Amino acid sequence: MINFCASSQLLYIHDFLIALTFTDVVELVMLFIMLRKVFGISSQVIPNKLVLFTGLFASFSTITYVWFVFFPLIGRENVVLATIISESVVVTIEAIFYFFILRLSPKKAFLCSFVCNMTSFTGGLIRHMLVF
Repeated sequence: MINFCASSQLLYIHDFLIALTFTDVVELVMLFIMLRKVFGISSQVIPNKLVLFTGLFASFSTITYVWFVFFPLIGRENVVLATIISESVVVTIEAIFYFFILRLSPKKAFLCSFVCNMTSFTGGLIRHMLVF
């Protein structure tokens, strides 16, 4: 028999895996759109495999931090403040990844990170409202 604590931990991990998958898909699509369509950077300049690796690495690294480090430390008492702080940190960290790995300018790296994260965040809110 699974006790309440263990079952709530499994539910948390289940929710995390759904959020991770959703975030990866949305942010990868947006990253490719930003690089290829908005900035016009070809796959000869930044190969698709590098974009794929960087996008997955960035979103996995930051979402794991938010779910398993940030929120448990800060708590969920003030969700709005915690979300603003965590999303600001995530946008900054992912922009640094894009700057160093994809060799984007600081402005392009930050814009990519902001658009990718706000799209996945907004999509996540909509998905959450539709599920509950």
